[in-house]
Amino acid sequence: MAKERPLTRLAPVYTQWVQIGIMIIIYVFLPESPAWCATRGDGERVKKELLKLNRGVKDYNLEQQYELLILTVEHEKQGAVE
Repeated sequence: MAKERPLTRLAPVYTQWVQIGIMIIIYVFLPESPAWCATRGDGERVKKELLKLNRGVKDYNLEQQYELLILTVEHEKQGAVE
């Protein structure tokens, strides 16, 4: 019969804490989806996240991308109703 080590039964608990740590890092540094913000009606956050995701893009047109995203969300809502 194998001798049980005291930490062996705690290994699953420790692995859960590692997953929680990884999730916290992801939630802090991963930007919110502009499409999700648009479905919630938060226009200012949509623009903020679009700028964050597209920083460094030469000649980026924020207003055009914002309007396209809003039209897409409205189109999807109409399709869901029908």
